[in-house]
Amino acid sequence: MLRSADEDYSQMAQQRWETSQRNDPDLIEAGVETLAELVTTDYFEKNPKDGAVEELMGQTSE
Repeated sequence: MLRSADEDYSQMAQQRWETSQRNDPDLIEAGVETLAELVTTDYFEKNPKDGAVEELMGQTSE
């Protein structure tokens, strides 16, 4: 029963991830389909954002 629930959740999570990637404006702008593809481009060098890591971690350095 737990294995079935894990498999169901895994499938649901995968679908959510794929939907998220399809609708991600950064991926669309860069002309790629996945985050892995975006990382291999120079997108982050061309679009740096100061404080991005702190923002992601929920911390601000004010």
